[in-house]
Amino acid sequence: MIRFLIGFFVGFPFVASAAIKLTPQDVADRVLSKSRQAKVEELTAQKSYITLQNSLGTYDLKFSFTPSYEMNEAENLQLMGNLRERTQTILASISKQFRTGTNLAFEFTNIQQSAVLRPNSPGMPNITLNSAQVTLRQSIWQNAFGYADRLAEEIGRGTVEAAIETRDQKLQTVLLEALKLYWNTYVAERQLKDNIAAREKYELLIQNVRRKAGFNLQAPGELPRLQAELQGVEQKVKRASANYLNSLQELLTFLQLETSEPVEIAAPMEIPPIPKLAEKNIDSLRAVRIAEKNLENARKTLLQTKNRNHPKLDLVLKAKATGVDNEAGTSFAEMQAATKPYYYIGLQFETPFWGSERKRGEIANAEVGLQLAEVEYLMKKEEARNKLAAKEREVASLHAIAKAAVETVQYRERVVRDLDRAYNQGRQSLVELIRAYNELFAAQQERADAIGKYHIALNELAAARDELVATIQSRKER
Repeated sequence: MIRFLIGFFVGFPFVASAAIKLTPQDVADRVLSKSRQAKVEELTAQKSYITLQNSLGTYDLKFSFTPSYEMNEAENLQLMGNLRERTQTILASISKQFRTGTNLAFEFTNIQQSAVLRPNSPGMPNITLNSAQVTLRQSIWQNAFGYADRLAEEIGRGTVEAAIETRDQKLQTVLLEALKLYWNTYVAERQLKDNIAAREKYELLIQNVRRKAGFNLQAPGELPRLQAELQGVEQKVKRASANYLNSLQELLTFLQLETSEPVEIAAPMEIPPIPKLAEKNIDSLRAVRIAEKNLENARKTLLQTKNRNHPKLDLVLKAKATGVDNEAGTSFAEMQAATKPYYYIGLQFETPFWGSERKRGEIANAEVGLQLAEVEYLMKKEEARNKLAAKEREVASLHAIAKAAVETVQYRERVVRDLDRAYNQGRQSLVELIRAYNELFAAQQERADAIGKYHIALNELAAARDELVATIQSRKER
């Protein structure tokens, strides 16, 4: 690469042997797999899964284990109780929340107590309590039969779907940016080559003038005029070299491509026809689908918020088997036999007495979020429709401009050939020939710029239709 760069600045002809040829397909393949921008979008999309995981975490199977040891020699006002108590306790439970709003819990308790009794105390120095309890709690009003939990899961899945759509859209934007850099580099390369070719033409013209001077056929001021023009072209070559190298470096950095070899932009100087495209359904565009998913999530969020802020009313059922004895084994057997059962059924109601400002605030915030999502959805549809129409008009316009630029170069080349022949025959002044040369060189610069802009517009139209990646893939298959 170093000798390649030096060749630009010292004025060597633009020839790169064994250069790496970079095509639009190469750019697409590399930018989607290697660029840091694409990696950022992939990682950003992965972060959206936390919302879904949090909602699914409600249904986790939860295990609790609490062992403890207690030694008690404290006195009380009645001077009753044991002189000393040593208590070992094990509490274990397993619980699970179901999508029906049902919470099922199994609890086991083992308490072993060893005591130093007061004289004439009726208690036992060693005693063990074992109990096994199953508890069922059913939500009836707030989170009625799991409605709010299921909405949270749907919101989480909608968030993931929207994030994936957003990732695809942003990856397309990254690809479009890379292709813009590619075509800008193509334009800079073509303009550099054209400037180098212009320099060579002026050098040949100076040689012809000097040869004429040997035969006293040179008009006054011709040689310094050409030398001045050559200096101007030299400056353009230097500027074009810097512009090309900057564009190329920006492109290679974007693609994370490091190489010591010369790089050639392998794009043919051709103008593809305007593609014949079927009418695009606005609702199928990715930006509109993302806004629609956000709108659906906003609706569900409002429903979930209202449901979670209802008064709490739960049905609670409990069944427990117990066993108590001074022998641990006997106590456990008694619990297993369920000869000492315990049953409970009840309702639990809970609500703020005078209403809740927090609840009203949460509902109001969810309502505003829904209204905002509705407005954004309508805006995205309008933006997508206008953008699509604008890009179609732009492609048609730039196609005509590019074709005209190519034809202009052809006409300018014919003018240069005719005037060059006339000048060599002494029938035309050098001033007119120089003007024709400059007009040709300017037309060549405009041609490269017009072709590059047309290709960029084609890519932007494909991106506006969410077809850029598909278009690149179809070219690859061909």
